[in-house]
Amino acid sequence: MENIINSLPARGQKRIDAILELRGDIKNAEVLFHLASTEKGDSKKTAQKALANLEYTQATDMWKNLIKTKTKGETILMPACSDIVSEVVASDLHSYFTRLFAEPKGKTFDETEMETLRHCVSIMLGKGTDSMQNIYRLAAENEEWISLLKDEEDAYRKEKGWEQCFLLNPNFIKTWAPIPEEMAKIFPLILSASIVASKDKRLMNLASELFDKYGGNWLIPVFLSALMTQSKEEVYENFSKYLSNADYAMLLYNVFGMLSIEGKNPYEKEDPTMKFGVYEAVIFWGSTHTQCVVVTCPVNFDERWLYDLAQNPNEEKPLVRFQCYNRGMGAVEFEAYDEMLVNIIPWCIDIKIKDAKTKQALIEYFKIRNKVCNGDYTTYKEATARLSD
Repeated sequence: MENIINSLPARGQKRIDAILELRGDIKNAEVLFHLASTEKGDSKKTAQKALANLEYTQATDMWKNLIKTKTKGETILMPACSDIVSEVVASDLHSYFTRLFAEPKGKTFDETEMETLRHCVSIMLGKGTDSMQNIYRLAAENEEWISLLKDEEDAYRKEKGWEQCFLLNPNFIKTWAPIPEEMAKIFPLILSASIVASKDKRLMNLASELFDKYGGNWLIPVFLSALMTQSKEEVYENFSKYLSNADYAMLLYNVFGMLSIEGKNPYEKEDPTMKFGVYEAVIFWGSTHTQCVVVTCPVNFDERWLYDLAQNPNEEKPLVRFQCYNRGMGAVEFEAYDEMLVNIIPWCIDIKIKDAKTKQALIEYFKIRNKVCNGDYTTYKEATARLSD
């Protein structure tokens, strides 16, 4: 251990980078634990972050102390997916949510309570031990309670006649219409984000369990898991039936609202580490913009979805709330169905629409939608650009 510690640069960014290089190898756990206990400032945080992803039992008390802080140790514990950290987080959150769900339905959270809730939700990301799975089971049992929770700030906005907004996560769990049927999606969305972050089969199995037992919103993580693990043809054949039911179709739209395409920009210098022409789930996660991390995972997307989604352009389209902000063409400011759709249309030189009928259906769809919506909005300009040869 001393040899490794002595080999580290004396200070500054070079020392931080060298500590970061120790991550991912359990053999370095003892060194990282020492550094996490003795370093200061950014060097200490870097050692803690690296250690938090290793199964190192001796660090348990360190994580217990972190979770007692005002921010629940979010900077360190949120991106960590080790089972050691998961157990510490789950123990704390089980007590928190048990107390919370015992309060009267329709609870209005004040600013401090909302801040605590945001930190608690944030640190759930990617953790999949049995104890953490029990948090989701507890939430499923209390779906009605969750659907009725209110934010004091949003209540004030409503009283003033201003536009409402519920913000649990600034780039993902955010909606301009905090109505019960949307609020009930909160924990299925948390589970979905966790599945993208860790690709943990335990969480995918949990999603299936909860959908089998409760149905409804738990289709969101089930569908997302299928996109991640099954062939695109199999996913389409198994899930396209849900498009015929408006309520279930909306849950598929929520998943499509997490998808984007990683494309090669011919005007930028190529990054050799990037994979281009790939559909992926993209989640921006954290209690605040400054705490935000981005987690992604490739998905298997069948082109037939595009044709199905481009039908009936003259009809009023539902709002798709809880789309992932800042993916693809940018912010999803209006929570619109068309914003959801345009973000999953191929736009790069690496991936094209193969079926001429599908492409023509999309062209006609957005041509009509632009007239129906009575404006040359950015969404429709974006669609035209993506569909041009």
